[in-house]
Amino acid sequence: MDLSIIIPIYNTWANVERILKKIYLNNQSFKFETILIDDFSKNIPNQLVKGIKKNYNPNIFFLKKNNGPGHARDLGIKKAKGKFIWLVDSDDMIKDIWSKTFYNFINSGRKVDFVSFNSITSHHGKINNEDQGFVNISPNKINSIKKIFEKNTNFENVNSTVWRFWFNRDFVKKNKIFFGKHRHFEDVTFLNKVFFNSKYFIKLNEVCYKHLRNENSLSNNIKILKSRSLNFYYDLLHSIFEIVKLISKTKKKFILKFLIYRCSRDLADLTSYLLLLKESDYLFIKIHKRWKKLALQLLSNDQNKKNKNLLVKECDLFLSSSLFKLKNHYFDLSKIKKKIKEKPQRFFIHCHSVRSIICSLLLQGKNLKFLGFVDTYDNNYIDPITKKKVVGSLSYFKKNSDLIFIVNRKKKISKNIRKNYLLNGFLKKNIIQI
Repeated sequence: MDLSIIIPIYNTWANVERILKKIYLNNQSFKFETILIDDFSKNIPNQLVKGIKKNYNPNIFFLKKNNGPGHARDLGIKKAKGKFIWLVDSDDMIKDIWSKTFYNFINSGRKVDFVSFNSITSHHGKINNEDQGFVNISPNKINSIKKIFEKNTNFENVNSTVWRFWFNRDFVKKNKIFFGKHRHFEDVTFLNKVFFNSKYFIKLNEVCYKHLRNENSLSNNIKILKSRSLNFYYDLLHSIFEIVKLISKTKKKFILKFLIYRCSRDLADLTSYLLLLKESDYLFIKIHKRWKKLALQLLSNDQNKKNKNLLVKECDLFLSSSLFKLKNHYFDLSKIKKKIKEKPQRFFIHCHSVRSIICSLLLQGKNLKFLGFVDTYDNNYIDPITKKKVVGSLSYFKKNSDLIFIVNRKKKISKNIRKNYLLNGFLKKNIIQI
């Protein structure tokens, strides 16, 4: 068996049928299996499932409890027989070229731990730019993880979504790389372990996957925050905990930089989420107790005490379990405020995210009035925290604002956003990057 395609399902059987049609449409001369895991869907369309069984004969498993996609994927990995596994989301779509691409790869006989390929994202039926992972890397060649990470790869382009990879099943099982019981950030934790343990991989330029971005995934973390879900915070803490564990174990300097970056990104997100809570809130208190418990668990490990790698700033910030330290490290906007003149000014932020929301709240004051966000992805979305509208065009703000704050993790995207504003007549002094 060459490939096992694993699809966790929760109330998405209709789209799964469409995915299966794509899978079997251009079948090349290689052996594959499809493994469908129903994660205790509320309403299972029996006639549709019967048709799927008859037409495609997949391996179907029905779970008796809803445990989240990670648990379902783990079951699929354990049941898989293929040399490689592909973890496909049931509400997305695969591209026709996938079959030919995989056929060419598997027949090349090259042995790697994983294969990376490109994808596209569709939002409201509109195709956005092609999403590329491992940019500036020669395609169709065996690449060493060590050499790639030593070249200071732009880690933002090392995507955090598992569906953009074919993983070597033996590699995954040998290194015990699984998702676990957590419902949030499970992809990130899984991929961190993949990169930590892998040696060789291949990058392909073909677009094999189409991610369908819908309103339910739009600013999903913000919606979860509004629902006040403890599990969301616990899972984020667990994700950071797992990164710090990897940092404490590694002797590989090339992977250390990557892990520190991941840890820093997650800590900045954690800070954002916690700043939206009041310190007297029961939710904040519970999260802080869990945080301290995880920090103490790491500190109690003798191996961690001896390992000097733990002295990196990001790990110290997590182990200190201090929101005050995190806030000062990731959201110290005092220097920016000093640069701004004392006269009243209006500002907007590009892009829309939880970080942007926190920046808007921290920047607002006597002389700074927040107008809203610019973000083509979230156009016309009313942000539930600030109650401000997200617009897809800068034309409104061009007439009504004095300052633009660009909040984006990706340096290349930030530069392009800034360049676009300059071309549209905004003054250089009025564009501030955070």
